[in-house]
Formats: sequence, C-alpha cells, structure tokens
Amino acid sequence: MGLFGYKQSKVEEGLRRSTRAVLIGGLFHPEHVEQFGLNEEASAMLYTEMLAHLIYCIGIVFKNKIAGKKSWATPQFMESCIKREVESYENETKQHPGMITSILFKRLYEIEEMSPQQRASLEHLRDSAQRVYEKDKRVDVDQLSNLFEIKTREYIKILFDRF
Repeated sequence: MGLFGYKQSKVEEGLRRSTRAVLIGGLFHPEHVEQFGLNEEASAMLYTEMLAHLIYCIGIVFKNKIAGKKSWATPQFMESCIKREVESYENETKQHPGMITSILFKRLYEIEEMSPQQRASLEHLRDSAQRVYEKDKRVDVDQLSNLFEIKTREYIKILFDRF
C-alpha cells in the first residue's frame, strides 16, 4: 500500500523527514558547492537552486504516490508539512525567519508554473544552471544541468523506494 498505509501522521512525518534530509545536506551539502570554485553569489545560487529541485522531488513523489488517496492528501497538506519543517529548520539554525522559506517557495512556484512539457524536457534544470551562470560566467551550464538531473533522479528514486 505504500507510505505506511497512508496514515496522515506517518505521511506528515515522511514529508518532514524528507524535507529535513534536503535541508541538512543529505544529498547535496554546501561543501559540495566548493568543488566548483564559483564566486560567492553563484555558489549561493547553486545551493539554493539545488535545494529547490530536491524539495520539488518530494512534491513529485507525493503527487504520484499519495495525493488523492485520502481526503487529507492534498497539495496544500504537502506544502504545509514542508513549510513547517523549513520554518523549524530556520528557527533551529537561527536563520532569519522566513528567509529560506521565501526563497525556496518562490522558486518552487516558478518551476510549477512551467508547462509539464518544459519540466519533462528538463528545462527547469537547465534554467537553474543558467541562473548560476549569470552569477559566474565560468560555469559550465551543461555540467550543472547534468548535476541537477543526477541529484534529482537519485532523490526521486530514494523517495519512491521509501514511500
């Protein structure tokens, strides 16, 4: 049946833990950014773009495996669980309240506004690589696009296996 028989509390915990894994660098840590030797602005952009794509993966898996299976399993439920975990992380790490949340969700909404065809052709990943390139022209857009693709596919596989 998948995610713990679709018990709301278990799904919420799964969403929270999946979000936390992204935030603490479980798949992509800030130290990974250093290998690219980018300027500070491009490094920050690379990291936040990766966070957004990994969080987006949680949404993909939720929509494909859980959404609609129970009355509470809505996109709003998922978004609320993710936001609460990001806010909790911001509080624990003494970040400015809402800083990560606002940046992250702004980007998630931009990705969601792309057409399914654009996302299927991985245009959202290339767009992220291009955004980093705009901050540091030494970026290899193809290499970064590939990195986003590898990391998101890896996380989707992990999430599908768990959920």
